[in-house]
Amino acid sequence: MRLEELIRKRLLGNQGLTKLLAKYCGAPAVFHGDAPDDNQKGWLDGRTFPRISFNYDTLADKERKNAGSLYVSIHCENIEAVGAVFPEDVVPLVVKLLKDVIFSPDDFGAFCCSWNRTDSYSIKETKSTNAAYSNNLVVGCDVTFDILEYPSQISTDPDPVIALNGYIAETIPEALVLHYHEIEDFVEATGRKPVVYVRNAGYAVDRQTNSVCWMKGALYIHLICPDSGIRMRMITALANEISLAGEVIMADGSPMLVSALEGNNGADYMTVGQLKLETMYGILRTRPLRIGLSAIEISGKRR
Repeated sequence: MRLEELIRKRLLGNQGLTKLLAKYCGAPAVFHGDAPDDNQKGWLDGRTFPRISFNYDTLADKERKNAGSLYVSIHCENIEAVGAVFPEDVVPLVVKLLKDVIFSPDDFGAFCCSWNRTDSYSIKETKSTNAAYSNNLVVGCDVTFDILEYPSQISTDPDPVIALNGYIAETIPEALVLHYHEIEDFVEATGRKPVVYVRNAGYAVDRQTNSVCWMKGALYIHLICPDSGIRMRMITALANEISLAGEVIMADGSPMLVSALEGNNGADYMTVGQLKLETMYGILRTRPLRIGLSAIEISGKRR
């Protein structure tokens, strides 16, 4: 599915939200882009509110490939009636359904949403041809989320990201490690099931020997979890485990040495990551030794 389809599927999958919304063509009023005009025949009983429309934009990011914002607009009619629904009834549900959720669309890599701000406003609704709704005051909220792509960082053997992904999966078995575990459509990061992303920040040749080319690099670990207390305990425990081990075994059985580790529990887990590892690993020189016999002369005495 495309990203907009996954977002709509996520919102429509919550009955607590959909029961509050108007119906258009038999489905809850959640739209990608602008909502249909109020005079369209698809509205059930002519009721066009409450409704949700959303859109997003992405920008090229040198490291992450894409970053941007998701905009969700919630419109309700300001009427005094039993059972009337207002934006403040809908906004908490929308934030809960989208905040700290990892989406896995077909057209992008994994995307994460983080709540940014909520803006309230009121407008005069004059487009409706329904006398009961025309010229009434409409109240709304625009909820803005930051979205950031988490593309696969896997390269080629020996791969420090693959090694660290596997190490984290064993150390924190309850965690979902991006690009190590499979994600179907979307997953919500929680205290019981946090999401971890390993980012390769670069590498360079350190020194060369006859048998090994030593590489030094930097890796960042993002632990996505809405509970700050659980997040701090988990990232600290992981830092302690890595510090005590001092190394991470790579796929070919060689060690990736951890020369330095820096943790920051207050860092933005979405953009920066809470742990930085300075590592060193070796690339073996495995050229076979070939001996040609065509130029060799053998002489000896015959007995």
